[in-house]
Amino acid sequence: MDDDPSTLTLIQTVLQPHSYDVLTANSGEAALAVLLKHRVDAILIDLLMPGMNSFEVAGRIRESEDLSNIPPFVLTGQELTVGQREALARYAQRILGNADRWDQQLSHEIDAAVKARPGFRATSKDNA
Repeated sequence: MDDDPSTLTLIQTVLQPHSYDVLTANSGEAALAVLLKHRVDAILIDLLMPGMNSFEVAGRIRESEDLSNIPPFVLTGQELTVGQREALARYAQRILGNADRWDQQLSHEIDAAVKARPGFRATSKDNA
């Protein structure tokens, strides 16, 4: 979920070679609609979004029985205060920022979160 089309394209470029299908949304409302229609393994949320912000989206995911097992990752180019990081840590699996080179860590972080979920069953591809 990001309102910047170039970021959505970058996320697709990073994840598709790792056999992830990427569904995109350009707002919080659109992201929640996608989550209600499709089973997903993780959600990437841009911190600064117009309309529904990332805190609200992540909170709704955590409050929903059907969605609460989806690990949310927060993406941001903004420097966060200690308070902001603590608040986001209650909702996010991981906070990835530009300084973290998130594009290089993203597939690794998602793989780890997906495999840690209850009910995960490894396939031969996962064991390779």
